[in-house]
Amino acid sequence: MRRCSDVEGYKAEERAMPHPRSGSSIVSRLMLGVALIALLSFGVTAAISYWKSSHALLSSSQDAMRNLAGLEAQRVSEGLSEAYDTANTLAATLLLQRQQGILTRPAVSALFKQQLSGHPDWVGMGTLWEPDAFDGADAAHTGDEAHDESGRFMSYWAWSDGVPVTDALRGYDVPGDGDWYLKPRAGKQPVLVEPYSYAINGKQVLMTTVAMPILEDGGFQGVVTVDFALASLQEHLSKLSPTGEGHVELLSPAGRVLASRDPAEVGKLREDAATGAMLARIAKGETVESFVPDAAGNVAMYVPIQVGDTAQHFALGVIVPQSLLTRQANVLLYIVVAVGLLAALGLCTALFVLLRRQVVGPLAAAAGVADDIAHGKLDGRIEAARQDEIGTLMRSMQLMQGNLRERLERDAALAAENLRIRTALDDVTTSVMIADADLTIIYANRPLMEMLGKAEQDLRQDLPNFDMKTLVGSNIDIFHKHPPHQRKLLGELHGTHRAQITVGNHVMRQIINPVTDGDGRRLGYVVEWDDRTVEVQVEQEVSRIVAAAASGELSGRITLDGKSGFLLQLSEQLNGLLDSFATSVGQVSTLLGALSHGDLTTRMEGSYQGVFARIRDDANATVDQLTSIVGRIQGASSAINTAAGEIASGNNDLSRRTE
Repeated sequence: MRRCSDVEGYKAEERAMPHPRSGSSIVSRLMLGVALIALLSFGVTAAISYWKSSHALLSSSQDAMRNLAGLEAQRVSEGLSEAYDTANTLAATLLLQRQQGILTRPAVSALFKQQLSGHPDWVGMGTLWEPDAFDGADAAHTGDEAHDESGRFMSYWAWSDGVPVTDALRGYDVPGDGDWYLKPRAGKQPVLVEPYSYAINGKQVLMTTVAMPILEDGGFQGVVTVDFALASLQEHLSKLSPTGEGHVELLSPAGRVLASRDPAEVGKLREDAATGAMLARIAKGETVESFVPDAAGNVAMYVPIQVGDTAQHFALGVIVPQSLLTRQANVLLYIVVAVGLLAALGLCTALFVLLRRQVVGPLAAAAGVADDIAHGKLDGRIEAARQDEIGTLMRSMQLMQGNLRERLERDAALAAENLRIRTALDDVTTSVMIADADLTIIYANRPLMEMLGKAEQDLRQDLPNFDMKTLVGSNIDIFHKHPPHQRKLLGELHGTHRAQITVGNHVMRQIINPVTDGDGRRLGYVVEWDDRTVEVQVEQEVSRIVAAAASGELSGRITLDGKSGFLLQLSEQLNGLLDSFATSVGQVSTLLGALSHGDLTTRMEGSYQGVFARIRDDANATVDQLTSIVGRIQGASSAINTAAGEIASGNNDLSRRTE
């Protein structure tokens, strides 16, 4: 009867024990949280990757287009500039020879023939002088070879079947046909004539003319011209294919197409508003970039081409499909999205399986036993707010966790104190700097040079003038953003001054002592440096691990990579301490699980010390006490059965005697 009532009481207590609702299960919440975080993270990563890659690719493509346009513009300019320079040189030469009185018409004609013979790529070249401006003898040359009825000096040589031939100039006083003469005369400036078609040997040739005025004391004397065919530019530029799918085109100042991938476009005049606006900016010498796709989905960049000092500017454009610039970014986006989804799915699946097998089952079993012990078999009942598996375990184990938390805090404080003492006493690795009374650095030892050398690039983020090569001999002002404040502090220093500064993401500790002679006169300063960046990182990591352990999370460990010496030893010992805590808690969980199944033979094993030894002994003593109680109950039951049998036997004997 007593045994049955004990079992029913235990079951009643177990039914009264709070259990987590299915909706508040840690598995469900972790699964949902991890899924949302993973999807959000991968979504943000994909968006940022796409944004950065598209901008980087667009910027790279823009630079490539800009470089190609500049290079081709330079090539075109060089070809036309040779004609410009030749015309300019001839104009100056003719004017000088005329002033010296050695200028003759046959000599000039021979000179132009010679120049043309040296440039087979030119269509022709020549000169035309104002009436009587050449030699004052125009009347004597009326009707001469290569002259017209005016007798004005003119000489024009052009190629015919590979042979230079001369002929008289005509139509030079007609607007349009004579722009090569009329515009330089009116403006007294070099002119690059709007390209035009001209019949040569029965074939229309697209060409332009460089017209150089001959000026004397501001007066117009004549003009030197060079005719340049544009077929070679069309042939060269039409073959270019930027980024594999783009093309290059060349437009005249008036919008005439001089080179295009479509030969049918060459020679046509573009009169749309967009082209007009672009040419207006080109005329000012500006580069025009249009990265808003047009109707065909293309983006374009136009650069101006100026020949010599001419006011006219050709426009060389590089046109590329906008989709080509973002194609790689789109591919990268697809890859990131695919990898992100697969990773999120794999992570959620693995987390679900792991939690179900490794956490939820053991925690649920251990929580029931721990709660039962906390209600009478251990030190007391602990209230907790959480309503899930971890919360149930915390309600049963909070007292032990409080003890562990107090010990961990003591150990952390002791470790921090040991770190400070060790750093202060470690003279071998101390970095030392000495400065004179004027704060000029006169010495820096090897550990300091090595320390600052490793951090040089980082220090320059905050100290742009810092340079290890000139450290010795520099003033300590280079280490401070406010030198006057530091100078005042050092001037008033009469003892040890300690400071910690953060510069270039490095945490530096300084110990400054004044150096004086026997008479107390200030000789300089000695500064001990210590780069505490790694120590600060370890302190933060230890703090995070301790805080996690204080909250019941014992799986965290300090990373040992990159640590050595004391920091490595501290990390290993703290990890070992956490391992001990985890092992002790695990054995307690195992023991309580065995008790929940009626197994009174399981004991905590292992060599423990301190509070762990007391936990082991108390747990084993509890099991021994339960075993003893159960044994006594069994013995009492056997005795009662024996006594009852004896009483029944006596009653039988008495009954027989009475009969």
